[in-house]
Amino acid sequence: KIAKLPILLTIRSSKEGGAADLPEKKRAAMFASLIPYCDLVDIELGSSGIRKIVVDSAKRAKKRVIVSHHDFESTPGDKKLRKIIESARAAGGDIVKIASMVNSRDDLRRLAGLLCSEKDLIVIGMGPLGRPSRVFFPFLGSRIAYCPISESTAPGQLSLKEMSAELKRYGF
Repeated sequence: KIAKLPILLTIRSSKEGGAADLPEKKRAAMFASLIPYCDLVDIELGSSGIRKIVVDSAKRAKKRVIVSHHDFESTPGDKKLRKIIESARAAGGDIVKIASMVNSRDDLRRLAGLLCSEKDLIVIGMGPLGRPSRVFFPFLGSRIAYCPISESTAPGQLSLKEMSAELKRYGF
């Protein structure tokens, strides 16, 4: 462990924002070899070809599982968001992550509303209108705030320096 922080393992599919387009068999093998060295495992709900294998392997190793969903174009409506959460929990998610593009204030309010009615969620708004979610949603119950040390890996992401400045600005 570095700085006594939990280690999160994800080998993100390119379809959901990952940098490399790896075959599912290779991703599954990488997960299997790295699971012993992490605290949490993040696998996409859409990775149906390997999701069960990865979830089962993580559970056997007594690791917490995040089942994630990414939408780089829009924020789904309430019914679809609830269905995503239900499906992710049924797939073995101890924690459900939803990251979606925020195109309006209503999208941001809808994502914030999830945190008022559900537990064990990571909710992230992407894009310029989603930036407030990255600072404030952890205070509403989102389980993780993520900011890269150097370059942004998703639309609207704040750097570590920007996140620190925002938190200081609000007295944290």
